Amino acid sequence: MLVAYDLFVGVLASLVLCILLYRNRVQLRTRPSIAVSFVGLFLFVIGDPLVQLTYRPAIHFVHGVAALLVAYGLYDPMHNRLRRTEWSVFLCADPSAVRSPPEWMTPMDGHILRTLETAGLVLTPSLIARNIDRSRGAVNRRLNELAEHGLVERVDRGKYEITDRGRRYLEGETIEDGD
Repeated sequence: MLVAYDLFVGVLASLVLCILLYRNRVQLRTRPSIAVSFVGLFLFVIGDPLVQLTYRPAIHFVHGVAALLVAYGLYDPMHNRLRRTEWSVFLCADPSAVRSPPEWMTPMDGHILRTLETAGLVLTPSLIARNIDRSRGAVNRRLNELAEHGLVERVDRGKYEITDRGRRYLEGETIEDGD
């Protein structure tokens, strides 16, 4: 009876995870590490009761694989860092999820603005690119567009900082397409 209960709770938890994944599907395309963690979570919530019903000795193997997947999704071994930003953006309330950005904006623009805001420093396109896993050229093009619309300011040659308008945008203020 306990296994049936575990399976029922696992199915409900999986439904909630599916809803969360569906609502954030755009971020999943740009951040596959989050999808890897969700595969691990699915393995925990569904795989555990199924293995208990079918082949109980494999339970530790299933838990080990699931834990590895979750850990890989949370930790970036290539850069030796935790993926805090990706997960906080994915799970926490994000004003950009509530409002529609102007047509000229791309998802990368939000990452650039958040990086500048979090750092609180004047940064170069190379530093920003390294922190958001994009090319310097792509970041440079987006910085020029953001500067045209007053969200970042070019402080010196090749150095940018976020403006008050950029901060207000991150806090949820809407920007019209003509701005």
